This record gives sequence, structure tokens and C-alpha cells, in this order.
Amino acid sequence: MDNQQWLEVFQDIGRQMLDGIREFLSREGGTISLGRGAGGDKTFPVDKWAEDIIISSLERAWREGETFTLLSEEMGMRKFGEGKKIVLVDPIDGSNNAKSGIPFFSTSLSLLDGDTLGTLAVGYVINLAAGDEFWALRGKGAYKNGTR
Repeated sequence: MDNQQWLEVFQDIGRQMLDGIREFLSREGGTISLGRGAGGDKTFPVDKWAEDIIISSLERAWREGETFTLLSEEMGMRKFGEGKKIVLVDPIDGSNNAKSGIPFFSTSLSLLDGDTLGTLAVGYVINLAAGDEFWALRGKGAYKNGTR
């Protein structure tokens, strides 16, 4: 897949998150920690819910032939084949806010073509409280809701 196709995968993940977050938070208070994620922060049900959506979408990309390593704040590292690409994920950035009803939380996804941030190819953030999308494609600029 090229960078534009990866952005489309990330945007699809964002749509799934946006479509389900309010309903999830309305039925799942999520105040009880599920433990600590690979990044050391507490993992709450909303983090697990979001990561499950992300992993499901990335598994689809892998089944279609993509190889990469997933590095997530919650689960840590998972290899999808032996590719050099890295997908960095924070399933819910601001999970304390999300579970407390404070409208400042997002999902962050990025694609690296190597093992340093200098190889960033695609960056994507969706503000799950307001619905705004932000993304950047290497060599193509940065966008908010489709406007450069």
C-alpha cells in the first residue's frame, strides 16, 4: 500500500471510533483499570475497545499482503510479518478524560517507513470528542478535515 492507502485505513479506523465512542462511553463507565499497558499507563475499557478496532483493521491490511510492526501504548509490540514499516498507535490519548466525560480525547495513528521518527510517512489524529480529523502525508502537507 502507498501512503494514501494507509491514510484511508487510518481514516476508516477513525470513522469506526467516532461512530461508536459515544455509545460505548454511555454504557461503559470504564472507571476500573484493566491493568497497565505496555507504555506504563493504566489501561481502561475504552483503551481496550479502541485498540480492538485498530487491531481488527490492521489485521485486514495484513491479510491483504501488508507487513509491518504494530507498536501500541496498550499492548506493546506485535509483528504482522517481517516488514520494515512501523505503525505507532495511541488508541485513546486522554482516556482519563474520555472515561470522565471531559471532551478532550483522541486516537493517534502513524506510519513510519523505518525505525526512527524521521521516517514518518503518515500521521493521523481524530479528536473523538469533536470529530475533527488531522493528518499529514510526507511530501503532501498537513490537513484538518480535508483542508490544507
